[in-house]
Amino acid sequence: MNTQGSRKIGLGVLAAAVLLAGLVLWYQATAAAPVVGRRAPDFTVDLLAGDTVSLNQFRGRPVILNFWATWCPPCVEELPAFQRVVQEGRAEVLAVNVGETGEEAADFLRRLGVDLPVALDGSGDLLTRYRVLGLPQTFFIDAGGVIRHVERGALSYDEVVAILEQIRQGGA
Repeated sequence: MNTQGSRKIGLGVLAAAVLLAGLVLWYQATAAAPVVGRRAPDFTVDLLAGDTVSLNQFRGRPVILNFWATWCPPCVEELPAFQRVVQEGRAEVLAVNVGETGEEAADFLRRLGVDLPVALDGSGDLLTRYRVLGLPQTFFIDAGGVIRHVERGALSYDEVVAILEQIRQGGA
């Protein structure tokens, strides 16, 4: 076989290997992606209160996973709505504070008068895992652990209740 033919075969094999590697990486990235209709990726995080919690601990109850920060005005607007939902027993809420210290989050929530379970994601690992592109972003997860709705932007109390009702009826 001549050198030019060997070079073409080598380039073809290299191109196929690069394509295959790309497909494998793409599949791995999308297989674990938090998508409506798929089970929510489990995680364990530290809570502001000092405990740890995993998402799987909420199984059997609907859970609202909300990503927020103190510097985000729409996030601040919706936190009282989530607290009301919890107080009424409609769902569990895990509010994930992004990029701030526990002291910053605790002081802010105390001033706001909100008492929710707050997870601290100071490093942004959970933010990245859930592919959150902006704040606030909220995942509505059913009692079986399946993501049923994702909302980007602030939600009112009535909107939260409507989404929970759709999920309860098998929709959303």
